[in-house]
Amino acid sequence: MKILHDTVNLDQFFNTVANSQNPVLLLDYDGTLAPFTTERDKAFPYPGVTDLLKSIQSDTKTRLVIISGRAIEGLLPLLNLTPAPEIWGSHGLERRLPDGTFQSTPLQKKQKEGIQALKDWITKQNLQKYSESKPGGVAFHWRGTDKGTSGMIKALVHNTWDNNIDRYGLAVNEFDGGIEVRLAGISKADAVNDIVAHTQTDDAIAFLGDDMTDEDGFQALKSRGVSVLVRPEFRNTHADIWLIPPAELLDFLMRWRDNSL
Repeated sequence: MKILHDTVNLDQFFNTVANSQNPVLLLDYDGTLAPFTTERDKAFPYPGVTDLLKSIQSDTKTRLVIISGRAIEGLLPLLNLTPAPEIWGSHGLERRLPDGTFQSTPLQKKQKEGIQALKDWITKQNLQKYSESKPGGVAFHWRGTDKGTSGMIKALVHNTWDNNIDRYGLAVNEFDGGIEVRLAGISKADAVNDIVAHTQTDDAIAFLGDDMTDEDGFQALKSRGVSVLVRPEFRNTHADIWLIPPAELLDFLMRWRDNSL
């Protein structure tokens, strides 16, 4: 584990966790809690993670929140937590509360038209096997393919959709192992900002993520909490801490659990 900013004192932070009435733990899923896999429906958490999350959820005063780029429907069976915690899916477009209440940001007419045009285009380009349909767009995955295939997908998406994003209110965003065309103006920062706004100023908050799509959330948290980059290799980031999964991830989660009892 490496502290990236001199202003961050991890011991002091966990003291704040211990003294908080309602500490908040925000977690990305793919690449953070679970290793990447070419079979996305089998991307289960690292061994030990699920048991720790269950303990944090049931035995501590923590508000546990998952913030993922995945659609909530596809995330629930992988997460395997009963009852399910609060989940923000599709980069913050969807929200499921612990009582099962579901909320979703409504799409504008032009956005609906754009997503339908995108899906029609995928069929014409025969890209179904590489695509993941979501409520707010489509992600294209090239993990496990050769460079020729990944380059072809990337070029096709950029060449076609970079010129159509303004027309439909969409955006093109690359991530680790793929590229996504989705609603513009929706990001994990929306979830983080909402959660921070409803959290007492003396309660500790941490956000753990791995990908470039988590950087908006890191920036939104700013000095209000601690942001943690979780990945085997370091990259430039706005996070305060870098840890390597799974061992350092498990250590962090265990320390959080023990301090929030």
